[in-house]
Amino acid sequence: MSRSLVVDAASEDSQPDRLGDVLGLLWQPDREALLLCHMRGMTHEQAASVLGIPLGTLKTRVHRAMRQLRGSLETEEPTP
Repeated sequence: MSRSLVVDAASEDSQPDRLGDVLGLLWQPDREALLLCHMRGMTHEQAASVLGIPLGTLKTRVHRAMRQLRGSLETEEPTP
């Protein structure tokens, strides 16, 4: 998957800048898996096929990315 596809997927919806910043901190394979499943609406099976990886690997990447996102977003103080 090309970097431009990942960047395009991240900017498709009007996500807050903070989310975009945190997405940029994720390991690229984790970010790609997360974006395919949660922004492109693919099933885990479809995303694993697109990325050419086993289903278990895809699920691990999505889970790890979600855990990192949650942790990063929860620890940041909202700006007034």
